[in-house]
Amino acid sequence: KGFGISEIVWTVIILFVGATIGVIRTLKDSNIFYALVLVWAYGGILLKHLSASGFNEEYPNIITAILISIAVFLGTIGFLTYKKFNHKSS
Repeated sequence: KGFGISEIVWTVIILFVGATIGVIRTLKDSNIFYALVLVWAYGGILLKHLSASGFNEEYPNIITAILISIAVFLGTIGFLTYKKFNHKSS
C-alpha cells in the first residue's frame, strides 16, 4: 500500500496519468495514430476487466477510468481531425 492508498486508487491514478501524457503528446505532435495506439491499449485493458476469464467486472472504478480515458482519446482524435480538415478548407 503505497502511501496508504489502495491498489485500486493507484491504478486509477496511473491510468489517468498515462492518458494525460498520451493526450499531451498526441496534441503536441498532432498525431492521431498515437492516440489510436492508446485506444487500442486501453481497450485491451478494458477487455481484460470485462471478460469472465479476466477480472469479470470486479473493479467498476477501474472500468470507469478506462472508459473515460478512451472517450478522451477519441475526443482528441476528433479534435485533431476537425482541425486538420477545417484548416485545409480555409
